[in-house]
Amino acid sequence: MNTALQLKIESIGDDVILDNRYIYKLHSSFENAVNFLSNSGHLISVVTEKVGEGPNNIVVNTHTVSYITGFKIISDSLVKINNTLYSIHNVHRYNPFIEDLPAINFGYFIDSFILFKYFLLKKAPLLSSAFLLDDRRKNFFITPFEKNLYTSIKDNVHSFFKGEINSIKNLKGLGFGLTPQGDDLINGFIIALHLYGKIFNRKTQEISYKIYKLSKGTNVISDTFLRYSVSGKLYSRMKNLLLSMMFHREEVERNTDSLLKIGETSGSDIGTGFILMFEKLLQGGLEWL
Repeated sequence: MNTALQLKIESIGDDVILDNRYIYKLHSSFENAVNFLSNSGHLISVVTEKVGEGPNNIVVNTHTVSYITGFKIISDSLVKINNTLYSIHNVHRYNPFIEDLPAINFGYFIDSFILFKYFLLKKAPLLSSAFLLDDRRKNFFITPFEKNLYTSIKDNVHSFFKGEINSIKNLKGLGFGLTPQGDDLINGFIIALHLYGKIFNRKTQEISYKIYKLSKGTNVISDTFLRYSVSGKLYSRMKNLLLSMMFHREEVERNTDSLLKIGETSGSDIGTGFILMFEKLLQGGLEWL
């Protein structure tokens, strides 16, 4: 395929370690993302611009990356994708942190938050966990498997928000997709804790890390996403959404649409987890955990 001949690396995440001691093997392949796992257990994803920037993403300007089967770091300024060498000397490095926030208008943020919730409920996939925000959506769950999934997610989320933090263990792995719905909900919880801490100057790291430890499993991709969220490292779709809620409300719908394009239900599930946790924190702070 000649696609590789026109390939251009647009950006590299800050957590892509440019050290040739790491050997990467193909982990999983999709149309818009190819994942490589190193001999140290570190995940790197070569992705299209549809996926966008992230801590461990290498964004390339091609319509599909499914043909990519090899990735190798040659030096701190050179990588090999398939059999072609690419200079990365002047490639943009993505910053996944939300840093140096100016004073936040809390009323503005809350109005934007309500708008985000409205758009998520209006546009979320039928079998996403958005039923946790509007129980009328339970009617979309028809088969015995789907009904059991609905009940399992609802019961464990309910237990968690009653203060039973160990319910996270039962939520882990529940649902559809490469990153199951339970994992994505937990990711949303952690992102909300991080943002709440930044806005209100509260220490949320200890609770976030406790949730992360309870949710660690054998799904390398899910665990990678959770580890970054605990560290305050956000993928660009979520980072852009949060910034628009704080400062650019006119962009909330577009950024919600972008979030919902992650996986079959992943974007909706992450967003649902974020909304549930942030609402709970607004009601009762950190004391309930």
